[in-house]
Amino acid sequence: MHKFTAPPLSFVGNKKYFSKIYLEFLDFALLSGVINKQTIFLDCFGGSGWLSHITKQRFPKNRVIWNDYDNYQERLERIPQTNAIRQELLRIKEKNLSKEKTKQEILKVLNANLNYDLRTISGYLTFCGQTLKEDLSNFVPSALEKITKTTIKEPIGYLEGVERVQSDAVNLIETSAGGGGYFLILDPPYLQTHSKSYEGYFNLSDYARLLNAIKKPYCLFGSAKSDILELLSLVEEKEQIKGFCVYGESFTKMNQGIKDRDYLIYNF
Repeated sequence: MHKFTAPPLSFVGNKKYFSKIYLEFLDFALLSGVINKQTIFLDCFGGSGWLSHITKQRFPKNRVIWNDYDNYQERLERIPQTNAIRQELLRIKEKNLSKEKTKQEILKVLNANLNYDLRTISGYLTFCGQTLKEDLSNFVPSALEKITKTTIKEPIGYLEGVERVQSDAVNLIETSAGGGGYFLILDPPYLQTHSKSYEGYFNLSDYARLLNAIKKPYCLFGSAKSDILELLSLVEEKEQIKGFCVYGESFTKMNQGIKDRDYLIYNF
């Protein structure tokens, strides 16, 4: 099984920085008797598949189900096309044309490629980590200055052995996890955060629906910015929430040196 140090393609909210804590947590759950050879890991908000990948690395004989709601698999399949477009953009950059001519050249490349990976390509044509989900009509030609020559590696074996499904996360929990034997991995979009990079907006009512559906055992990722601990405390009378614990914290450096605090919460 191939090992990766990060998801092959960027994805907002991927848990690369939480990997060490998460793997330690899995060992803790194993020692606690919560995880065994029959446990089925259900990655309900699969995103880039990173948590599914490292879970399968840690427990290769267990079933790991990745909910690819955002269709990350399609982006992986388009990596050869993405690399070809990146090479074209690099050639345009090296021409040192005027802004208008640069934009015209870029549009020719984009128009010649149907159904390209918008999220990755927009990263080459925008600043400050911005991604344009709908179209690239407002891209900034000068953003080409930050494009790198690094080729995206083919994701050979990245999700080998992982089962892929596409479903609404709450529906997936209600239909799959009801029979027991499942361990839920919950990494929903954080509340009160920028959500344009996700396929669907996840608001407070969605969170309430999720908290009504989840079943022990589970782990849940949340953010201090989203007041996740306060939210769980407000509904702690619910059996599936009662007794929740924080296993670990991680700090992510944001813009202007501000650090965001994220939590790994669990309940057995």
